Amino acid sequence: MGKTILASEIALFNGLQDRKVVGIVSFSLSAEQLTVRFLHRMSGVPANPVLHQAFTSDEMIKIEEAAKKLSGSNIVIEDQPILKPDTLQERLDQVKIEHPLDLLIIDGLESIGKWESALFFGPDWFRNLASHLGLPVILTAPLSDEVSNNTNQMPTLAELPWNGDLGIAASLVLMVHREYVYSLTPDNKNLATLVIARNLHGPTGQVTMGYQSDCFEMKALA
Repeated sequence: MGKTILASEIALFNGLQDRKVVGIVSFSLSAEQLTVRFLHRMSGVPANPVLHQAFTSDEMIKIEEAAKKLSGSNIVIEDQPILKPDTLQERLDQVKIEHPLDLLIIDGLESIGKWESALFFGPDWFRNLASHLGLPVILTAPLSDEVSNNTNQMPTLAELPWNGDLGIAASLVLMVHREYVYSLTPDNKNLATLVIARNLHGPTGQVTMGYQSDCFEMKALA
C-alpha cells in the first residue's frame, strides 16, 4: 500500500523540481486517473469523498494553478494498454525518440495478471530494459500476503515478486509500510514507514514519513 504514491512523489520531484523528463507507464491507472492524483497532490486539495460534490472556488484556483504547473512539466504519461515485453519495449523506444527520457516509472505490475507477468516478464527482463534504454527504471510491485506473518508486518525482500528475486535484481529497493492498516490508532493514521531494504550505493534502514492518502502525498517529516 502506498507504492504508487511513492512513485508519484519521485516523478513529481524529478519532473518539476529537477526538470528531468520522466516517463510513466501504468498498468493499473489511466493517464486521467494519474493526472487527477497529481493535481490533488500538487494543489493540496483533498480528493472529495462525495462523488460529484463541487470544489470551492479557492480549491478550484489551487487545482487550476497545479494544472498549469503540471502541463509545463516534463512528465510524460503513457496511456496505451501494453501487456507483452516486445510491445512494451517497442513503444518505449518510440517514447524515448519523442521525449529524451531521463527516468522511466512502470507502475502496477500486479494488474498485468499472474499468467502474463510470470510468462513474459521477470527481474532480468526489467534489468535488461533499463540497460537497453540507457536510463533508470523504477518498477512498483505488490508484496506477497506473507508480509502479514512478519514481525509488526514489516516488509522484507522475501515478499517481493518472483520469490524475492526482483529485490536481488534491483540496485535500490524501497518499501512502504503503514502500521495504520494493521493497527488503527489516531497517532499512526497519517504516518508511513519508508523501508530502504536494499541499496547498492548507500545505507539501508527505515524513515518515518508523513502520509496523506486523500491528497496522495508522502513527505519527509520536518
